[in-house]
Amino acid sequence: MDDLRHAIDWYVEAVPAGSLFPLQPPPSPAEVEATILEAGSAISPLQLPPEVVWLWRTWDPTRFTDLPYPRLTSPDFALHCWRQDALESGHPKILFPVAYESHGFLLVELGEAYEQPAPIWYYAYADEAFVLKYPSLASLFRACAEAVEIAGARPPSDDNDRYAVYAPLFDGPTFDAIVERHFTASAHGTRERRVAIDPMLEWPDHWQRAQGLDSAALKPEGATHTVRAFAEAAATSPLTGRLVGVFRSQGGGSLAPGGAMASFGTFTDPTGTIPVLLPHSVLDVGGRDGTMEVEIEIEATTPIPPIPELDTRDIQNAALSGEIANAQALGAQLGHALHNAATQMPLIRRMIPLH
Repeated sequence: MDDLRHAIDWYVEAVPAGSLFPLQPPPSPAEVEATILEAGSAISPLQLPPEVVWLWRTWDPTRFTDLPYPRLTSPDFALHCWRQDALESGHPKILFPVAYESHGFLLVELGEAYEQPAPIWYYAYADEAFVLKYPSLASLFRACAEAVEIAGARPPSDDNDRYAVYAPLFDGPTFDAIVERHFTASAHGTRERRVAIDPMLEWPDHWQRAQGLDSAALKPEGATHTVRAFAEAAATSPLTGRLVGVFRSQGGGSLAPGGAMASFGTFTDPTGTIPVLLPHSVLDVGGRDGTMEVEIEIEATTPIPPIPELDTRDIQNAALSGEIANAQALGAQLGHALHNAATQMPLIRRMIPLH
């Protein structure tokens, strides 16, 4: 905490706040405390880094407007993003957002205990990897202060010119060199700087453990049904079973219960094919490309519906003919039909590649 406190003191001296967005404490300390408790419960047994808790209790993070992209976000929105990406979309639970702007995140690496400040990772939607961006949250503020002092920059008289003054200083070779010196002096200087989003099996070991990935999660238990036998049994009563076959994704969206993200697809074995939903929260340990045999644990609460017809030719033809309103109406009808069908599809709870 002292490291971050001193870094922010230096930053505030080097980059005085403008009149439009003066730095200030959190507008509602009670809401911050509630969010800290809620986040602590959600991420347990991991813990929020002490420096993040101190920052949230001391400052309104959104007021630090003169920082590199992406800018700091509020505690409640950070927790919302973590739930959306880590719990619903399968991103690493060990990475907790502290900044968000225009599809990009800064994420602090969580731990069960802290001997040094937590490192900060960068990720943007559609990226292929998480990138280690700063050795600590303090290093972000310290690097900005150092860059401003090296350049001899002064706050502009017009707050509307602040971006033009500071943004070039927080991007480019000089700023990168400052951050690299901080890495060299930190406990994270020798760490791998990029972690591919897929496959999960190549994540760092402690990331995998936080995700719940262990030998038991990779151990097949044997099929209890064929596809045909499972569909016949589900027609009369809810059940859970294990099937062996091939999963093929056909699309995705907020199709799972509660509006959670899921992939819609089919599951096939020699006895037949059924439609299935694969929630994004299910551990992705492979087998989703439709080329390999997998074992799935699957739950059906209703009779299994027919495979939905996803013919989009009418939509495409209407759009190509300039009938945009008609194309939109047809697309809405297709989406509505798919959502209705999804409410009856069995849910995959676990998927394990067998080869």
